[in-house]
Amino acid sequence: GDIVMYIDVDQYEPTTKQIDMIRDSVMKTRGIPAAAIAIGGGSIMDIAKAVSLMFTNEGSSQLYQGLNLIKKPGIYHIGVPTISGTGAEVSMTAVLTGPEKKLGLKCEWTVFNQVILDPELIASVSNDWWFNTGMDTYIHCIESENGTLNNTFSHAYAEQALSLCREVYLNEKSGRSPENDDKLMVASLMGGLSLSYSEVGVCHALSYGLSKILDY
Repeated sequence: GDIVMYIDVDQYEPTTKQIDMIRDSVMKTRGIPAAAIAIGGGSIMDIAKAVSLMFTNEGSSQLYQGLNLIKKPGIYHIGVPTISGTGAEVSMTAVLTGPEKKLGLKCEWTVFNQVILDPELIASVSNDWWFNTGMDTYIHCIESENGTLNNTFSHAYAEQALSLCREVYLNEKSGRSPENDDKLMVASLMGGLSLSYSEVGVCHALSYGLSKILDY
């Protein structure tokens, strides 16, 4: 009785229109589901987080782009990442591009209720994507370490994530291996937690505006 959706995110990031269409389609077919399960990368994670909230909050998702605008907790949602780096599996933000702005749905209820980490799922990721998304973790931690709102939690997670990234990319055992996939998946989780505790910096805000204007 499950509804399975294959969502192409190669060309476009999640949009508020897309979230609303998924919510409306499922509601029309089955009503409010028991749970939403995301199996994929950061965009799929954000789609599931946003859709889970929109099943219980009325109106378009663009009404909730911002901090703590969600009124009710969403349905149970589970994240199963198949690529490591964005930290979307543990962040409290679901980034969406709307008709007027690119901004996340951010609140305590955005976070997944359950996360399943299996490094074997990232074994087939191409080398360029494996490297680039892993560098996303590294940059997250540099941002949180040097921000003005950092704290003991953000420092602890960032330092460990940075250490794991250096082991994956810079030491004598660097490169692709099952052991490094393990490390990168844990680094991604810790990098996402570090940024959640410290808040993002101005570079994040600038990237949202530029990607909206440049449609990238």
